[in-house]
Amino acid sequence: MMSHIQLANVSAILMMLMAPSFTLYAQSAQRYSSPMARLEAVFGAARPAKRAELNGTWVLVTDVYTQQFQTGLNGPDHVLTNREGIRNSDAARQAKHPSSYHDPQQFYWRLMFRHVGNRVQIVSRGEWLRPDGDEENVAFAGNGDFEFEPDFGAEGDFLYRCRMETATRIVCLFHKGGDGLEFRKTAD
Repeated sequence: MMSHIQLANVSAILMMLMAPSFTLYAQSAQRYSSPMARLEAVFGAARPAKRAELNGTWVLVTDVYTQQFQTGLNGPDHVLTNREGIRNSDAARQAKHPSSYHDPQQFYWRLMFRHVGNRVQIVSRGEWLRPDGDEENVAFAGNGDFEFEPDFGAEGDFLYRCRMETATRIVCLFHKGGDGLEFRKTAD
């Protein structure tokens, strides 16, 4: 039978051997402790997009922004999600403005990618954007990210960096941090 001192020594040795796994678990749990951290991790694991994969229509399914991004103060992340596609009614409910959109069932934000010559163009559509949509060329960075900069009708730099999470999901991060998006492909 072990004495209390021997048992304490064995326990200490076991704790030292197991400490790295406890540390790794604590770090990974902390790393995904917020919705924005999870989205950033998904972005980090995502792959570059192949131009042909982008063709078609994509709808916003997740919008995450930090309190710091919205107000400059610390606080919880704000999450809006609908796996079928976020609709105007979802956005209005979160903003507590139930009648703020003309068509509550319209998708809140749609992206339509198309090839024009050797370029890829994107048309952003949403009731809160210009009536004819926002059309622009997609830029492909050397690291495989693709970037677009929608015109929200406000002054500012609204560049999003994106990667392919899967063949039917795109994940995008605002280049200055604090805002992340996921889009799901709906049609080719």
